[in-house]
Formats: sequence, structure tokens, C-alpha cells
Amino acid sequence: MNRSSIEKALVSVRPDGWVSEMSSSKLVRPETRPKELAGEGRQAAVMLLIYRGTNNDSLQTVLTRRKDDLQHHPGQISLPGGRHEEDETLEQTSLREVEEEIGIDRSSIEILGTLNSIYVPPSDFTVTPFVGWLSEEPAFVLQADEVAELIRVPVNHFLDRSNRRNSSVTSDRKVREVPWFSVQQNQVWGATAIIIDDFIQRLEAVLHASIDKDKR
Repeated sequence: MNRSSIEKALVSVRPDGWVSEMSSSKLVRPETRPKELAGEGRQAAVMLLIYRGTNNDSLQTVLTRRKDDLQHHPGQISLPGGRHEEDETLEQTSLREVEEEIGIDRSSIEILGTLNSIYVPPSDFTVTPFVGWLSEEPAFVLQADEVAELIRVPVNHFLDRSNRRNSSVTSDRKVREVPWFSVQQNQVWGATAIIIDDFIQRLEAVLHASIDKDKR
């Protein structure tokens, strides 16, 4: 697995099944946004940051654990990201948030592409995920008043199906089986899990296609 695999995954057809439903336009505002709420609602961006480890071995990504005293989503495991501001694009939002939350100079990040945007009903946000690439492992500096912990995760951890679980949730008055991931004794769920699973399903398809080609 390398950068080329990731770039191919990001331009691949979106996943089938429940991920397609949860992260497609069916759940993106305004279709499922309550009609009594005026306007178009709020926008946010997050980043799935990919880099090689210290010894140039496996590809890594990072999650953050939010501080327990925050007003929104306290203690949750999430991707770096936050609310869109009027004077910036969503891509700029994702870069700014990575710089603010985990101390990575935005100019050092190359945006490889995006994943499916998803609508998060409890917070009334539509979240757009960007995938960023770093040429080497960075020195992280955490935002002390927001980030309690940085969690480094090999991408292979998410590819290992033994680390994936399913739970039933109700959305749009439908009950769906959605995934969550076990990561270092943490439960990664909700929008973060949906975004990661979107990425992993695409990457699995690319990697399987490469293996099949090599067998011919």
C-alpha cells in the first residue's frame, strides 16, 4: 500500500450498501434537515491525514480525543476538523483546523482528494472530509484547551476486519447496521467511523484489484 493506492481509492466509485446510504446525498442537507430550521445549516470540514511512520514503514493516520470539558462532543474520538468560516473554502477549513488542533503547518500538507460529505443530525452540520498527505512524520503540537490526546493509528489497523464492529442506529426513521472501530481501547463511532469506513472500503477495492491483477 502506498500513495498511489490512496489516490486511486479517492477517485473510485463510492462504496455500496449502508455506507452509500449514510454518506451520500440521501443524508446530506437539505433533504434530511428538519424543515422547521431556516437556512442551509452549518458546514464543517475534517481531515484524514496520511503519512509514513518514523522508519518509513507502514502508512499512519491520526485521531484526536476531545477534552472532557468541551461543550460539544466532549471526550469523543474524532478526526481533526471544525466549523467552516465565511472567509475560507472548506479545504482551507480542514487545513486551518489541522494546524490549530495538532500543530501541523498547513503548507506542508498536500490534499489528495475528498470523501463523501455526511450530514450529522444531532449537531446539524454537514461534514466534508479531506484526505491529506505528508511526506514525512510530523512533530505534533496539541491545542491544549481542546485536544486531550493524539492517537496514532496505522491504516492497516482499519483494514483488519477484526477491529471493526457493527451497531444498530436509527436514522431517517430507518434502523441501520453501522460500523464502529476498536482503537487502542477506544471506541471510534458516529460520523468519524462512517468517514473512515468510506475510505477503507474504497482502499480495499483498490488493493484487491491490484492483487487480482498480479495473479493473472
